[in-house]
Amino acid sequence: MQFLSSPPCPQLRPYVANYLLICSGAGKVNTVLPGTGISLSFRLTGSIEHTNNDHVQTLGDHGIAGIRKTAQHMHYRPDSAWFLITFQPGRAAAFIKAPLHEVNSQLVALDNFIPAEKLRELADRLQSAPDLPAMAALADQWLLRLQPSAGDPLVEAALEKIQHSRGQLRITELASALYISKDPLEKRFRAAVGATPKQYATIVKLRHIIRQAPTQSLTSLAYEAGYFDQSHFIKDFRRFTGTTPLDFFARGEEW
Repeated sequence: MQFLSSPPCPQLRPYVANYLLICSGAGKVNTVLPGTGISLSFRLTGSIEHTNNDHVQTLGDHGIAGIRKTAQHMHYRPDSAWFLITFQPGRAAAFIKAPLHEVNSQLVALDNFIPAEKLRELADRLQSAPDLPAMAALADQWLLRLQPSAGDPLVEAALEKIQHSRGQLRITELASALYISKDPLEKRFRAAVGATPKQYATIVKLRHIIRQAPTQSLTSLAYEAGYFDQSHFIKDFRRFTGTTPLDFFARGEEW
């Protein structure tokens, strides 16, 4: 199983976190944790089955994956290859002209949001590309032709504050700091980011805990993150990763 990553061109770095080429080899079942960015997927060869809350779905030729609340399991069939575009938090809205909360916790066909002929244009070229750098260059050209729009400054400020606080920021406090009431903030945030501010903050908080856990006490990290009892933390952790902290760290790093 190979995961190869490539950065976008300089013009797209404010929008795109990375490009990823996944090659399954003999096949594998992999657990994927919730992330802060929306991603687009393009099938090159083979197939992948996606399991979320016991619902099994075979991925189509191209899809858009929304921000999720829980871990999902990806069953990569042998000799499968997929190309992914992962956006920076809140930046998929520059290319997808639709409210992104519509794909929250879902993986849906991308032609619901981008014309099929534009998707075929990229998909056909990706399948003929010899390696990841060539695929990344094709994706750069394709995204630039989509002419990304400007972001919402209010949402960008909200994302920055949530990240700076490591997810430990009440939404009422966030709204007050941005001089806006809670409801309009949540509406604009959901449309641009694809999740509520609370859901996004929880992802930021738990991902920070997981990154720091190999070098710090998990209990102290949980208390620092605002958890007042172990049972509440374990419940959130199990929902986020699909397992207990002990089992999660015993099986190694997740993608």
